[in-house]
Amino acid sequence: MVTHLQAIEFVGGPFDGHKEIVAVDPELLAGMLALPVNENAFRVIDGEHARRKEPPTSVAVYHRTYDRGVWRYCFLGAASPAYATQEHAWV
Repeated sequence: MVTHLQAIEFVGGPFDGHKEIVAVDPELLAGMLALPVNENAFRVIDGEHARRKEPPTSVAVYHRTYDRGVWRYCFLGAASPAYATQEHAWV
């Protein structure tokens, strides 16, 4: 059980360098993330409010890794929203 906050860093792709603070053991986080990408995603990461609802321009896929005591989400690739929602897209 984690009793302190930890950071998990995003490596590569549109969220490169972003560090997300988590209050759970990073091992319990999703093994893969599919994150919608649009201008609002970057506003929210920068601590700003999203403006109007915007459709994603792409979907970025990240895989959780652990190397030398550091947890990371590493970029695997990106796809159009239409492709990313297809059943076979990331299998």
